[in-house]
Amino acid sequence: MADYPSLPLWTDAYLADLHPRLTLEQHGCMILLMQFAWRRPSCDLPDDDKQVARMLSISAGRWKTKLKPIMEELWIFENDVFFNKRLRKERDFVATKTQSLKDRGRKGGIAKALNNNETPLAGLHSSSSQNVAPTPTPTPIKDTSTNVEDAGASLDVVLYRRGKEVLGKNSGGQITKLRKAMGTDEDALAIIDEAAEKESPAEYVAGVIRNQTPAKIDYDKIERDVAARVERRTKQRQERSL
Repeated sequence: MADYPSLPLWTDAYLADLHPRLTLEQHGCMILLMQFAWRRPSCDLPDDDKQVARMLSISAGRWKTKLKPIMEELWIFENDVFFNKRLRKERDFVATKTQSLKDRGRKGGIAKALNNNETPLAGLHSSSSQNVAPTPTPTPIKDTSTNVEDAGASLDVVLYRRGKEVLGKNSGGQITKLRKAMGTDEDALAIIDEAAEKESPAEYVAGVIRNQTPAKIDYDKIERDVAARVERRTKQRQERSL
């Protein structure tokens, strides 16, 4: 379990500062980065594009071009890490409050034990920060997540997870073919991200696979082909319904 499993999120301040400034995707990115940073002792994150992309389950290219530019306005990037000033302020408050509770618990336990001529219990020397600040969940929830260093699964795992989100849960075979066609998992993940924005993601990926190699890929032609197939299928459905 993390040292500080509860992250206080003051919704009035958050929304006033960031909504509607951020898109839905950018809000999701911000919240995830806050959680990952909160779990680290230094309350920061490594300025490593590939590692951050894996935390977010997206390609490094999407992180660098779509999300990192706006995050650079909200986080301070220096000395190979980046951090958020407000988040660190909240961490310092929680750390101070937690230590105060530990000290008071220790003193109270020792005094009670002396009054009862007992030896202070070892349990009196430990304390949890779960109730230091208000949290979205009033009942503590068992923490089963991994540390931030372990949060970045291998790129192939990220690729298949993201691919099934975009293409469907039974798309494992198509994702495998895409990996072979693109040559690298990172390039394949970038195609999945592009496909997510298309009308027919699976058709788009199929078009990429048919081109065989990245050097031969004509994305404009793929989009034209996909649009033509969708149009044909729409006409066929309309004719059958007559």
